[in-house]
Amino acid sequence: LKPEMVTAILAISDAMPANGALVYDPDHGLGWQDERGWKVYLGDDQQIQVKLSVYDAIVQRLSEEEIQPALISVEYIHNPYYRLEE
Repeated sequence: LKPEMVTAILAISDAMPANGALVYDPDHGLGWQDERGWKVYLGDDQQIQVKLSVYDAIVQRLSEEEIQPALISVEYIHNPYYRLEE
């Protein structure tokens, strides 16, 4: 593994739920299944800390609006999105 990938995995491991499992999807990259029921994807190992910050902001906004997503993607930092259904 590249050092950047190891750093990304460690950062993601710190951010995801304690009982969560890190996953890799060939289409979406690194991610996890959130304990609240949705899938999270952060893509490749680039700008992981920024992606995690964007993810946190999305989760906060969705919580405020009482929206339950099926998927949150921050694969592309300038184009994050969420889906209500898979």
